[in-house]
Amino acid sequence: MFDVKSYLEYNNIEYWESGKNVTEGWTNIQCIFPFCDDSSNHLGISPDLNFNCWKCGSHGKIVDLIMILEDCNYHKAVSIMSEFTTSDEPFSPGKKTVTSEYIIMPKEIGELKDIHIDYLKKRNFDTEKLIQKYDLRACYMLGDFKYRIITPVIMNGEIVNYVGMDVTGKSDKKYKNCSNENCVMPTKSCLYNIDTVSDIAIIVEGITDVWRIGDSVVATLGVEFTDEQIRLLVLRNVKKVAILYDAEETAQIKAHHLATKLSLFTPIVEIFELEKGDPAEMSEDEVKQFRMQVGL
Repeated sequence: MFDVKSYLEYNNIEYWESGKNVTEGWTNIQCIFPFCDDSSNHLGISPDLNFNCWKCGSHGKIVDLIMILEDCNYHKAVSIMSEFTTSDEPFSPGKKTVTSEYIIMPKEIGELKDIHIDYLKKRNFDTEKLIQKYDLRACYMLGDFKYRIITPVIMNGEIVNYVGMDVTGKSDKKYKNCSNENCVMPTKSCLYNIDTVSDIAIIVEGITDVWRIGDSVVATLGVEFTDEQIRLLVLRNVKKVAILYDAEETAQIKAHHLATKLSLFTPIVEIFELEKGDPAEMSEDEVKQFRMQVGL
C-alpha cells in the first residue's frame, strides 16, 4: 500500500487527517490545480487511493496526482510511489484483468466477402484502402462473429485485441469485442489506432470514425472512457487533443468529462461538436476542413 503521509511529509506538503473538510479516514491537502481557488484543504485522498477536490471537482487515482505533483509520466510516477510502499511487494496501480499471452482470433476468420464489402461501400468507404491500411478481416456464415468485419486493435505494432462489426443490421450488438480470455489487453485498456499519433490526437468513439478521419485519430471504443486510455495519451506526451464525439447529448456530456480529465495532463484540449450524426458520416471536404482546424 502506498504510504500517502510519508510521501507528503518527504515533499513538505502540509496535510490534515481531521477537522474541517476532512472525511474520516481521508488525508486532505490544499488543491494543487492552478484553476482552483482553494484557500483551505479541499483536496481529499481516500483510503483506497483516489483523490477528489470538493472545491473544483478534480478527481482521479493517486498515480494521476503524483504525475502532476512530480511533473512526470506514468511510469516515473509508479517508480516514485514504489519508494513509499508499506510492504516488500512492488507497487501495482491496479489489478490486471485476466488475458491471454497472445491474441486468439476467431477460427472462422478470412477475407471480406461481398456482404462485408457492400456494407463498406454503402457507407462511402474506400474498401481496398481500408482493408490494407487497417488489416481488416471478416467472418462469414459461421461462429460467434459471423457476418462481422474483424478489426484488429494494434498497439506498438502488435495485435492486442479486435472488434467485430455486424454488417447485417440484424444483430442486437453492432460491435462485439474479443473476450478477455482471448486478448492481450482488455478493450478499455486500448486506444484504437494510437500508433499513428504524435503531438496531436483526435479522440472519437468508434472504429468507423477513425476510418473516416485517418491518422492521428484514436477511438475509445465506445462513449465511455477509462483512466488507462487517458494514460496511453499522457505517455505519448501529446501536446494537443481534439475530442469529436457523436452529436447526441449523452456523447457530448461524456466528451466534456473526458476533456476535464485530459486538461490535467495536456496543454491544449478542445471539444468539437457536430450538428448531427457521427464523424463517420462526414464528407471528404468536411474531414479536410476539420483536420486543418485541429492543425493536422
